[in-house]
Amino acid sequence: MGPGSIAVAVDVGGTFTDVVCVDERHGRAHVVKVPTTPGRIADGVVEGTRLALAAAGVAPGDVARFVHGTTTGTNAVLERRGATVGLLATEGFEDVLEIGRTRRSVLYDLAIGPQTPVFLAPGRRRRGVRERVGADGAVVLALDEQQARAQIRSLVAAGAEALAVCLLHGYRNPAHERRLRELAHEEAPGLPVSLASEVDPVFREYERTVVTAFDAYLRPVVEAYVRDLAGRLEGLGVRGRLQVMQSRGGIASADLVVERPVSVLLSGPAAGVVGGVEAAARSGIDDVITVDVGGTSADVALVVGGRPLVTTEGGIDGWPLRVPLVDVSTIGAGGGSIAWVDGAGSFRVGPRSAGSEPGPACYGRGGVEPTVTDASLVLGYLDPGGLAGGALPLDLDAARAAVGRLAGRLGLGVEAAAAGIHHVVGMRMVDQIRLVSVGRGHDPRSFALVALGGAGPVHATRLAAELGIGRVVVPPAPGALAALGLLGAAVEHERATTVAARADACDPAALEAALAALADEVDARMRADDVPPGGATTRRAADARYAGQASSLEVPLDDAPLDGAAVARAVERFHETHRRVHGHASPGKPVELVNLRVVQSWRPPGAPPVPVLDAAGAHARSRRVWLTDASAWADVPVVPRALLDGPLDGPAIVEQPDTTLVLHPGDRVAPDGSGNLLVEVGGAQ
Repeated sequence: MGPGSIAVAVDVGGTFTDVVCVDERHGRAHVVKVPTTPGRIADGVVEGTRLALAAAGVAPGDVARFVHGTTTGTNAVLERRGATVGLLATEGFEDVLEIGRTRRSVLYDLAIGPQTPVFLAPGRRRRGVRERVGADGAVVLALDEQQARAQIRSLVAAGAEALAVCLLHGYRNPAHERRLRELAHEEAPGLPVSLASEVDPVFREYERTVVTAFDAYLRPVVEAYVRDLAGRLEGLGVRGRLQVMQSRGGIASADLVVERPVSVLLSGPAAGVVGGVEAAARSGIDDVITVDVGGTSADVALVVGGRPLVTTEGGIDGWPLRVPLVDVSTIGAGGGSIAWVDGAGSFRVGPRSAGSEPGPACYGRGGVEPTVTDASLVLGYLDPGGLAGGALPLDLDAARAAVGRLAGRLGLGVEAAAAGIHHVVGMRMVDQIRLVSVGRGHDPRSFALVALGGAGPVHATRLAAELGIGRVVVPPAPGALAALGLLGAAVEHERATTVAARADACDPAALEAALAALADEVDARMRADDVPPGGATTRRAADARYAGQASSLEVPLDDAPLDGAAVARAVERFHETHRRVHGHASPGKPVELVNLRVVQSWRPPGAPPVPVLDAAGAHARSRRVWLTDASAWADVPVVPRALLDGPLDGPAIVEQPDTTLVLHPGDRVAPDGSGNLLVEVGGAQ
């Protein structure tokens, strides 16, 4: 293996940190799983990298590329560990963050909590500056620099560790916002500053304020994590380029991510979807639903025509977050999800999770509550010898004891309670799959299900049968597919601007000029990421709506320079999209083009390799498995995936180091020649 031929990808999950070491020249991949280290995420990343390099027999200095999917930003928000933020707004608009959209998440709760993320910048850390820019970008009132300096000093005195600047109509003319950053650096050198005109340069004041405040909240945290990780990797001898997965499914260099940390806030689920798309494409399947079941959650995404859906209407912990992201729907339904009985006596599973510490009872780390993983072990689905190739021993007695306590409350046998845990958590996943498919006008029966995550293949065939899905795709390394997806992701950058023009009265030349300006900005970021000149593909789009509507839909624009005919084609696409998404269209109504967007992406040459499983020492055997349909135990074949060279009928178990595939009666699995396993689901209607 020559210098510079090695790529390493790391995905941090709630229970395990997955590390993939790849020789990109020869297409060989080595997968390592280590326990995630909550509160010390970098510890697990560095240890997993060391083990993966050792397993591959390569030196750290050979690593040319290190790609990381990080949950640092997500955890900082959920655990409220971000920076102390000061907010500067146009005088008279200081309370936009607190007023929000006057929407209630729960209609009849008399003790409802805050409905806007006021914790980002409470009233004592919000200040107004005297200035005003009109909706057309013209300066109505010049910035009062003396007053602005005083407000900045006041925020610093109040303990602000980072500054968010969101001025009225700053997306039209960012001059005042940029000047405030200069003043802040003069008054408080080194103070991190996030500008709305750079973080989210489109209209809607509340959403723009929220995302800018989140950016400031995360900036010191993400920067400290990235710098610490880079330093520790360098200490290990890894000097390859550090890249980070963004929320929209593309990767960018760590230096650029630090400039806009909110772009990685929801990056966690994106890598798994990208990996699922790559895997399905190898089997010639473009329309898929990916189900990534990990230790703490299940992530569901719809992929049409080989392209994941991207949205700008995300959220975190109940707060709106307007950043481009892969449209993933997440629920608290993973292997660590805890089964419990509520006050009314109803049987529930999740969303509370045992996580990795203490973890499920069977992990032997002090957990005592019954989890989905404990139920899987009780039912015989998992090897009592342990997970991750035996690296994590499992305690069957502890699992039976935990499930048994729940069974006693329910008046059931241990096996029936374990089967009930699986059924309840499975129905929660089924509901989520219906939400992202049927809820958007797609029949799930016309899709294949791609099983991802360490627990995905355990549940996949039952989910598919319930939904009438006939095929399940099991990639070569489902438990590490998010890490492999990082290596297959494209370097990607995006910029947007507000135009707010009636399509039937707009100036196509002005729109084209705005698109060209966006393309120049994106070009600069692609060059900073060392993308070869001319190597990137460019997508141009517009957010459109009927005049008077509040929400908009994204429609593609022609690659060629815009003219009247091209705008008319965009309008027709909008009508078609509106009909598909909402079930109706109004071709006679005027259409507004709200925002313009340019996205450039470049995929490194070569496809991510298919991990090859080691057959050394592998042997087929049998194990007692509880057949839920028959409510009885049966000995079923257990076949290591490395030995599976032809069809296998269920009931059966297919094992590999990172996951277990459970086949129920009527299911049939076979390798398809691409590295994937294809399951024909017997119970699908």
